[in-house]
Amino acid sequence: NAHNFPLELASVEAPSTIG
Repeated sequence: NAHNFPLELASVEAPSTIG
């Protein structure tokens, strides 16, 4: 998710899906 949390930047290998 591109417009989620800054977590996207840190989770390059594991894209966050919190949104």
